[in-house]
Amino acid sequence: MPLTTITLAAGATVNPLMGELVIILITAGLVSLLFQKLKLSAIPADLVAGALIGPSLFGVIATDEHVASISQLAIVLLMFGIGLHMD
Repeated sequence: MPLTTITLAAGATVNPLMGELVIILITAGLVSLLFQKLKLSAIPADLVAGALIGPSLFGVIATDEHVASISQLAIVLLMFGIGLHMD
């Protein structure tokens, strides 16, 4: 179920990738809370959340180009996080 471009009242358009990013963050947060209650790590929770909303299970994010864009953004954020911890 790919999202379509939304036109706002002011004539601006919203990229469907932004909506998918919100869905990813909400899902990752909820699954992380569940894993925290089970006293498990957050990294497997993020992997499970990705498997849930990815093209293989529920198919919320089904297009390959959106998956590639989101994965590139995730790599940049991971490298930024690693850089914050370096001296």
